[in-house]
Amino acid sequence: MIKFKTLSYLFILSLIIILSGCEKKINYSDTNSIPSDFDYSLTKDIDITVKVDDKYDGQYYYKVEIFDSDPTDPDANLISKGLANPEQPYVATVTILKTITYLYIRKTSYTEKETETKTVKTSEDNISVDFGTSVTSIKTKSSTTTDVYADMFKNGNYKSWLTTTYSYNVYTYLFEDGWPNLGDYDMNDIVMNVQRIRYKKYTNNFIENMELQVVLRAAGGVFKIGGAIQLDGIASEDISSISGESEDNLAGEIFNRNSNGTESNQTYAVIPLFDETHAALGTSLTITNTITGLKISTKAVKTISLTINFKENTVSSSDLSMKKLNVFMVHYGDNIVYKDGVNKRKEIHLAGYAPTDLGTTSLFGTGDDNSSISDVSSLYKSTTNLIWGLAVPGATISGSFIFKYPSENIEITKAYPEFNTWTTSGGKTNTDWYKNPDSESIY
Repeated sequence: MIKFKTLSYLFILSLIIILSGCEKKINYSDTNSIPSDFDYSLTKDIDITVKVDDKYDGQYYYKVEIFDSDPTDPDANLISKGLANPEQPYVATVTILKTITYLYIRKTSYTEKETETKTVKTSEDNISVDFGTSVTSIKTKSSTTTDVYADMFKNGNYKSWLTTTYSYNVYTYLFEDGWPNLGDYDMNDIVMNVQRIRYKKYTNNFIENMELQVVLRAAGGVFKIGGAIQLDGIASEDISSISGESEDNLAGEIFNRNSNGTESNQTYAVIPLFDETHAALGTSLTITNTITGLKISTKAVKTISLTINFKENTVSSSDLSMKKLNVFMVHYGDNIVYKDGVNKRKEIHLAGYAPTDLGTTSLFGTGDDNSSISDVSSLYKSTTNLIWGLAVPGATISGSFIFKYPSENIEITKAYPEFNTWTTSGGKTNTDWYKNPDSESIY
């Protein structure tokens, strides 16, 4: 019996190794008609400015909330919120699904005695809403400490209201590790959820801190792979500290860190997540969590919770939109040294995102890659406009949807039959393709 179990174990292990080494090519002829300018993003960012006015010379703050549907609807999702007064409008950048056609902006007083809602179309990238003159609001100044508004600001209670919990807050990031060559296109060599849980604002609309939760779900390759997030446009020195990082995930093998927790020698803030995906999941360079029913390759997911603290008056909400989160993987398991004058690493990003200062550009335009360093929109796209990284929006406050990624060696075009139509139509049809999988082809 022991011998039989040993042989069974060796057989399963051999099967995993065989599957891991497969370089099965998909039928790319079906994808040759993807428009060259196709944007794989399922969401878009909108800049919103909300103005208020009253007869009290800026003594009062108003609450501003942004919803994806009528706020009286119990299923409405709160997208963003903040404060405004006549001297200081509320300014925010919100990330919404491209399928949303209207936003609902609600202005209300702290006493809840005055509310007003305006509806705006999302066809423009910049939206300005003016509520005009109002009567009551949150008072910012008072001559008496018994005033309810004065008590509120004296005790700092308004700060808790300025803590925003995101609605569209879970995104699944999927990567192929073969760049610059196309492989089996199962998009599961690294799968992780990135969740912006909440952020805290100062009254002037700058951000105090942001909480992130990253859940590493799968490692469908056999090479050493690391993971990180670059906050595009935010300087490394604008981060005061990062708490919650696990030293078990960051042994310093590829990420050297500054005292504030960001990666060293980077212009923009790079937040290291883990040095090696397999180690983080408790395995050793074998495909993990991509073969349904195979217990030997099934491990618990790895959760990393982070709080990123920003220096005062340096980072606004527009700096932290989902499109500014440049999530990427580092491929360093093939023993090849890439050089751009100095040693640089092989990074794989979503299409249209630039590598970090430490990422090589020497592979652009080689293999199946068609990137041009002079055209950001072309980065990490193939000659047929296929990609190596994808972000899929997931759960909202009122829902529980989490994207199901393809099983091992099942190309995403089979796992999600509508994916091909979505891409070849330029995103005009099957916009909810990611909700309609082939149940036999997903993990």
